Amino acid sequence: MEIDGLAYDVLCEAVDRGIMPTVKSMIDSKTHTLKKWETDLSSQTGASQAGILHGNNEDITSFRWIEKENDNQVMQCSGVTKVKILEERISDGNGLLVENGASRSNLFSGDTDNVIFTFSKITDLKKLYNGAWFSIFSNPSDFARIVVLVIGDMIHEIYSQLKHKILNIQPRISRGISYIPTRAGTNIFMREINTETLIGDMMVGDVDVAYSTYLGYDEIAHHSGVRDEDVWFALKGMDKQIKRLLGGNKYSPRQYQFVIQSDHGQTNGATFKQRYGESFEDFVKSLLPLDVNMYANMSSNEDHFAEVYVPFSDKFKFLKNRNKEDDEKELKESEVIVLASGNLAMIYLTQWHHRLTYEEINEMFPQLISEIVNNEYIGFILVRSSQKGTWQLEKTEYTT
Repeated sequence: MEIDGLAYDVLCEAVDRGIMPTVKSMIDSKTHTLKKWETDLSSQTGASQAGILHGNNEDITSFRWIEKENDNQVMQCSGVTKVKILEERISDGNGLLVENGASRSNLFSGDTDNVIFTFSKITDLKKLYNGAWFSIFSNPSDFARIVVLVIGDMIHEIYSQLKHKILNIQPRISRGISYIPTRAGTNIFMREINTETLIGDMMVGDVDVAYSTYLGYDEIAHHSGVRDEDVWFALKGMDKQIKRLLGGNKYSPRQYQFVIQSDHGQTNGATFKQRYGESFEDFVKSLLPLDVNMYANMSSNEDHFAEVYVPFSDKFKFLKNRNKEDDEKELKESEVIVLASGNLAMIYLTQWHHRLTYEEINEMFPQLISEIVNNEYIGFILVRSSQKGTWQLEKTEYTT
């Protein structure tokens, strides 16, 4: 069971505050041990799940990145076509779930065909809309319970948005109307589907190993904050799911072991624009010649599972901030591309097909590196030097 985006310190706080009594009892009874682990630089679901489910996250450098060798194609750990391509690259056919496994609500399949809401194989409609989860709604009481819970979560989100605005809780991002059903979908609908299908797997007893992602905490923490009242509400609900699964295991024809883990953590922070008064892409553009065309996509706060509900959402313009055709034209004509991945930003100089070195960039754009590295709201930059190799620069103090 993966609790998406939950940091170690936040879990400890939730346990100490009595929000997750089931998890606390597991730790206190010593049936489970709480351990801390750290991701690599690409601290996000795509890289972590690729490593966990396939043992390989090579070249998944961030949530979104440019591949110069593929005609400046944008790759990202979201979108049904992109994730499918990523799995084809990283899989050697021997993933975690290849031996009689089941994948529930994950980005990658772990090389099993027993999948429900798994992005890499979600275009197969027989797998997306199979009876294993759809049968849940054939039970009137189950259906009514989920509907009530979804409506309740939507009301909770409306209240939260009003509270954050009235109390001027900072840092804060715009959430809006469209986010209300997205939150309820991830925090309630997907949560209930996961638990019900996992209990079904246990009752049948044929599955040897299952991996399931619970999305609610990550989705809410991105928008409300990692320690907001909203996330305690989500974790309290998550704890109830763990209790339900432990209870279901008592009636299973075989006993399953439970591993509860997180794929990455999060920290609270204002955006670069909120602190500096200017967006990062505008700041970068000010350091370049006026005639340089730039493309930027700095949104990394969207839910990477939103397309579960509308797999072909390109047809629904109201779900997108940009017109797709205009977006692709701007990308193709751009000489500089700036992308965001959480608190990382990446700058691509796409006039050149190779990765420019520190020395080449300094020669062609003398202000670019020095101004960026000395901005008080930027922690460090990473470049490749022809003399020093991979080089981390922090303010005026350069360290290798």
